[in-house]
Amino acid sequence: LLARATEAAATCWFDVPGGRPVLTPVERAGITRLVETISGSTAGDKIDAIIETMAHAPDGDVVEIGVWRGRSAALLTLLARHWNIGRVLCVDPWLSGACEPTPGESERMDADWAHRIFQVNLAPIAGGALNFIRAPSAEAALAYAPGLVVESEAFGATTYEGAIAYLHIDGNHSYAQALLDARAWTPHVKPGGWIVFDDYARPSGDGPRRAGDEFLVAEAGRISLSLVIGAALFVRLKSA
Repeated sequence: LLARATEAAATCWFDVPGGRPVLTPVERAGITRLVETISGSTAGDKIDAIIETMAHAPDGDVVEIGVWRGRSAALLTLLARHWNIGRVLCVDPWLSGACEPTPGESERMDADWAHRIFQVNLAPIAGGALNFIRAPSAEAALAYAPGLVVESEAFGATTYEGAIAYLHIDGNHSYAQALLDARAWTPHVKPGGWIVFDDYARPSGDGPRRAGDEFLVAEAGRISLSLVIGAALFVRLKSA
């Protein structure tokens, strides 16, 4: 982990000036180790890319659409707290059949159980910086606004800025749903903020790619940078 972290820290992903203090190899390896204790698909280049892009994000809310057991949510929370970027909002209906299973996992895995697993996984690292809305993405977007307070038994009360610094779209991967997620949430992303379309380059199914491509065309005037790392499309909006 330390060797890989040292190599990743030396990798030039993109040429963007500024940024937050670079993680040391020990910090990067430690975050990666903790994240990889949680079952999920976020790994390798995607972890490294999220670290680098979040280092160049403005202050603001960090929003994840599609959470399940919380592997990528853990990464986002650890980084948001490390750099004091903002609070993390996880949005997922936790409904059976609402997302595709990890390879080898039963499609009928109980969604309530996955939701409990998420809470247990994130409880030790939330530190007041995370909460969740258990609802469809479009429904949750209607409630998202400056001063939003989200309360849960697991994480207490969390107040959000109502403007997004980093948006991770990883919900249902059908074209219709990926497009709906993008349309509902990307208008809230701040200048200089990032949008990640997960599984943009996935081997089967093209919903995230089609939605991402439509966003690139429709919002070309707002975009300063776009790149594909691993299977995800990373898009940075222009600064004000």
